[in-house]
Amino acid sequence: MRELGVEEKRRLTLNRMGLLYERTNRYCEGRPDVTNFGVDVQPYHNLWPIPFSEIERNTGARLEQNPGYAAD
Repeated sequence: MRELGVEEKRRLTLNRMGLLYERTNRYCEGRPDVTNFGVDVQPYHNLWPIPFSEIERNTGARLEQNPGYAAD
């Protein structure tokens, strides 16, 4: 149990590699045993949203929100 507690989370690995949408789409599509696990993942979920506070704080250049997220 201790060993598994410090293992890297799979979702973070897939995000880092840009494969989250591809993998969840391939393995979760149409499977009733994985309902609500990965079925709402869209291609833009491969990137994290940029916090608005960081966009405001950046005064040297224009920082755009990642595609798919609202630019509040």
